[in-house]
Amino acid sequence: MRLDENKKIMDYEDVRNRIKECERYITSLKEELNEREVDSIGFDYFDKDLDIRIKEAEVTLIELKEILKTEPPQPELPPQGLLFKIEGKIEELEIQYIKNYFDDRAYTTVKYERDRKIEISLTMILMALGNFASAASLNKFENRKMNVSSFVKGKINGKPFYGWLGKTVIKENDYVEMVVIEKDNCYIAYAITLPEKRLIMITPECEYGRYYMVKLSVLGSIILGLIPFFLLHFLVLVMIII
Repeated sequence: MRLDENKKIMDYEDVRNRIKECERYITSLKEELNEREVDSIGFDYFDKDLDIRIKEAEVTLIELKEILKTEPPQPELPPQGLLFKIEGKIEELEIQYIKNYFDDRAYTTVKYERDRKIEISLTMILMALGNFASAASLNKFENRKMNVSSFVKGKINGKPFYGWLGKTVIKENDYVEMVVIEKDNCYIAYAITLPEKRLIMITPECEYGRYYMVKLSVLGSIILGLIPFFLLHFLVLVMIII
């Protein structure tokens, strides 16, 4: 998604990582400080420097935690309720541009576990055959891709709504149609259309649809079917070596 340079893109995953790093840094500094002996006068110059660095790091940690509090609710994938259509004018609107995950692992279904088992099985076969490079390249679960998305929240027909979308061009007073679920007296939007402009905005990575699911199922069947074949050849190879 292309964004204007003046639009700030938040990466809360990076904030979480920085919090962990900051906590480890503070812990290491405190351990170093505790290991030093303190004379009757007090800290020496270097110990004072350590104390200052600890306080500065603690201030940074507080600031990072405050930033993390602004993180919006995570995408609910797939929708945890009945989808239906609403329409009306957008009365209020706020948009944040955020990096987030919309891959298989973002979905709370057995799909990820099934795909994970397929990946592990094929990786083990390739490693057993000595093809470590191909095995490493298959490990997509450790190399997740983040999408720059638009988190939108506002009000329509007097009721609050929010949603995670791709490139978003909606604004206040636009007449829109939304595909939503309702939760806690709030709409969660999974698609928004501008009928007048014939534009549709959807949750990132949702464009795969049924074709992608069929392709993935076929690929999984092929991989699972090849497992006995590779295992048999591997056992024969072992017997020859022995």
